[in-house]
This record gives sequence, structure tokens and C-alpha cells, in this order.
Amino acid sequence: MTKDIDNEICLLYNSSKIAGIELLFTQYYKSLVLWADVFLKNIPESEDLVHDFIVRLWERRMFIHLSPITLKSYLYNAIKNSAINKIKKKDPLRKYVLCDLQFPCIQDDLFEKMLISRIEQEIVKLPKRSREIVELVYMKGKSYKQAADTLGISVATVKTLLVHSLKKLRIIMACYKQEIVTVLSIFIGPGV
Repeated sequence: MTKDIDNEICLLYNSSKIAGIELLFTQYYKSLVLWADVFLKNIPESEDLVHDFIVRLWERRMFIHLSPITLKSYLYNAIKNSAINKIKKKDPLRKYVLCDLQFPCIQDDLFEKMLISRIEQEIVKLPKRSREIVELVYMKGKSYKQAADTLGISVATVKTLLVHSLKKLRIIMACYKQEIVTVLSIFIGPGV
């Protein structure tokens, strides 16, 4: 199914049809925001970064040809690079060391599947209400308002619980990321 959508996105985008970028936005926006947040640790900044990237992508459509085969990796790598560049510009004295991002296996489907699986395992461990909100907003693509209406709570409560849930997930995933770096350093050697 994703391959069909990626084909359609690329076909429309490469034909300079606005529906292509709209479909790309609908399909990838929330997951790209989560990916940017891994680096920026700030959802509003991540949302701005992804929004700006998609706008630039549309503005440069005459120079960029998208391929359905590489679309997903192109988007995720572009967001990763944009986020790292943003961090470097924000605080040039701070060395933002993400050793694990230097390894080619990060772009591997296996690593991505392991990471997604781990995130899903941790989401299941969240308190019931927090888990429901994360699933509605990030897995089902609902807006904060739609999630609030579904659960019969206020939008403010959705935002608060979502912030707390993301903080917990960030801490857990930082530990997991460190475990991966440690394992990789064993196989690759010192200097990692």
C-alpha cells in the first residue's frame, strides 16, 4: 500500500501537480515530525522544520525529481540533515554528537524496523490514556481536537499528556540509542 502511495506522490509531484505535495504531506508529515523531534527534542520546532522542508521541496520541484524507490529514505535523510544543521546553527559551540548516525546501518531497513518495534513496545507500556493519545495523534493521524473529541477530554489535556508521553519515550529511546552505539562500538572498534 505504501509503495502505491509513494508511486502516486512521485507521479503527481514530478508532474508539478499540487496534489502530489498534498499527498506527501498527508502521508509523511506526522512521522517526519517525530523523526525531527528525535534530534531537536522540541515538537513545535520539529513541526516548523518539516513544514519548511515540504514548502522548499514544492518550490524546488523543477530541480528535484522524486523516485518512489528512494522517496522514504530521501525524506528521512533530508529531515535528519536539516535537524542537525538547525542544531549546529542554533548553538555552534555545542558539539551535538550522534555517533550512531555516522554508521551506514542507520539507514538500513532492519535498523528502522528494530527502532519502530522498540517505540511501539514502549508506547504499549504508557498509561492507558497517554497511550490512546499517542496512538490517535501519531499512529492514526488525528488532530489534537479529533483526539480530544474521541476521548471526551479537552485539547489542553491531550497536549499535556502528549508532552509527558513524548518526554518518557525520548528518555527511553535515548537509552536504547546508547545501547546500539555501545554494541556498534564493540563491532567497529574504538573511536565510536
